[in-house]
Amino acid sequence: MEDLFASLVKDFVEETEPLVQKAGALVLKLEQASGEATKPLVRSLRGELHTLKGNSAMMGFAPIEKVAHRLEDVCAEMAAEGSAERRAQIQLLLDGCDLLLALIHSALGG
Repeated sequence: MEDLFASLVKDFVEETEPLVQKAGALVLKLEQASGEATKPLVRSLRGELHTLKGNSAMMGFAPIEKVAHRLEDVCAEMAAEGSAERRAQIQLLLDGCDLLLALIHSALGG
């Protein structure tokens, strides 16, 4: 059973690491975008985070799930508010993606 879980964790990391990398790339694009161009980026970013959240929940990795969920909330705020807190939100998303990568890699170590 232990070998099976280790294999599942390895698969989880291989599948979720690219999601976080794509999310980070979307945040960088979002940082450069303005106006209506931000809407599809925010939508795509929320989708990546939502998938990551679901995958984490299925594996029982609550810290990863919670961080992804909170980053989804930041995306929702960005979509609703416009650019009032945009710089802080972008930084929070970038930091969050870094944290997600660290948490995902820590899953390999148990």
